[in-house]
Order: sequence, then structure tokens, then C-alpha cells
Amino acid sequence: MMSSARLSSLADLEAAIRIRGDARRQRDAEKTARRQAARRAGNAAHASHVIAMPRMALLMRAGSLLGSAKALADAMGIGERGLRAKTGAERGVSNDDLLSAAAALDERASALTQHAQKLRDEARR
Repeated sequence: MMSSARLSSLADLEAAIRIRGDARRQRDAEKTARRQAARRAGNAAHASHVIAMPRMALLMRAGSLLGSAKALADAMGIGERGLRAKTGAERGVSNDDLLSAAAALDERASALTQHAQKLRDEARR
């Protein structure tokens, strides 16, 4: 009789241990899910613009056409460090960034066209 009472209490002990283990695993899974959700929310807050290779390539080409990274950064209203972050895929390139670069290229193209016309006029004299 003693042995069956002992087995009964041992079975109860094993059941209690199993229940506590299941509860601990459940808490750990919930904590992990909350941590991952917070990490995703934090990452989403940092990624305000699409980071796309074509956009970065277009921005780099605009910088070379303007003559320097500083000229492009000035046209975009940011510092050179910010421009490096955008072309290095640390930050996204927004539509406003592309439009600012395009406006700077338009100004440069206009100046080049005017100068080319002056050269033609001088050559015709």
C-alpha cells in the first residue's frame, strides 16, 4: 500500500512538474513573440523610404554629372554624410531626394546649354 501511495504522489509530482514546464514554455513563447513584434515595429520606424538599388544608382550618377557629391548634397539640402548614407543603403532615397537631384541637373544642363550657345556664337564671328 505504501508503494502505491508513493507512486500516486510521484505521478502527482510529475504532473505538477509537467504543468509548470508547459506554463514556463508558454510564457517564454509569449515573451519572444512580444520582443519580435517590438523589433519589427522599431525596424519599420527606421525604414521610412524604400531602399532600392536603381534609386541609389540614379543618385550616384546625378552626383557624378553634377561634378561632386558636395554639389548633389547641397542641391538636396543635406550634408555629405547624409548623402553617403543614402547611397550606401543605410537610408532610403525618397521621391523628394530624386526630384531635388533632377532639379539640380536641370539647372546644370541649362547652364551648359547656354555656355555651348556662347561658344557657337563666338565661333561664328
